[in-house]
Amino acid sequence: MHPLPPEEPAREIARRIVASMLDKTREVFSKYMTMKKRLKEEFGLEAIAVGELVECRKLLSIRLSQLNRADPNLQVLFHGTVVEKGIREVLELKKGDLCFRRVGNYVLFGSADAMLDLGDTSVPVEIKTSLSFTLPRYSHFIQCSLYAFLYDAPFGILIFISRKFRIYVVPRIDEDAVSRLINLWNSISPLFIEECTYCPLKRSGLCSGGDKDYSKRSWLYSLALSLRRASAEIVLERDVAESIAMELTSRKVQ
Repeated sequence: MHPLPPEEPAREIARRIVASMLDKTREVFSKYMTMKKRLKEEFGLEAIAVGELVECRKLLSIRLSQLNRADPNLQVLFHGTVVEKGIREVLELKKGDLCFRRVGNYVLFGSADAMLDLGDTSVPVEIKTSLSFTLPRYSHFIQCSLYAFLYDAPFGILIFISRKFRIYVVPRIDEDAVSRLINLWNSISPLFIEECTYCPLKRSGLCSGGDKDYSKRSWLYSLALSLRRASAEIVLERDVAESIAMELTSRKVQ
């Protein structure tokens, strides 16, 4: 019987994971800050990334100041990164090209996790995973809808992986709602109070939480809820998989 392996191989895997996430974080924020600067120089307007718009500004600021440290959410980030890349490869989807669109005195920009070609239409795909939530958050529907607006697509696709595999077709948000969302983002942070519950800043004592006045967010939650209710949903379980398999088989026979 062979003895248990030493700690070094396991530690080497852990080292590679941390190094990979540090490199990815630096790359993402470098592109993010570069694009904000270029759009400011080009249009003379403040640029806001789609992901930035649905995330706490304080959390974003601290992440920018700690690029050489591992993010407290490293486990979640690594899990999400691996799943996102895996889904793109398995479904043969391409990464969304960088896109930008002017909204009032701002420039909204971003790139979707993936793009799905449907005949003569291409729609953005947002991929989310969760180790704690069983259903998508309100912010996930808002973000997916924002990408549909950004790419001028009729809708966006939200893939949510937790204990189950859920797929949503989310309607596109209109420009008036995007403008109102930006104004709200400028006045309160975070936009979504539930983000504070699992925020690494709160757990580490760096933040006591944001403005908890729900009355300021009544419109926001109404918007998110309306998007959720209007979204077509498929839960990829055995019965659904079997019915799709039978449909595909019958097509081949014909």
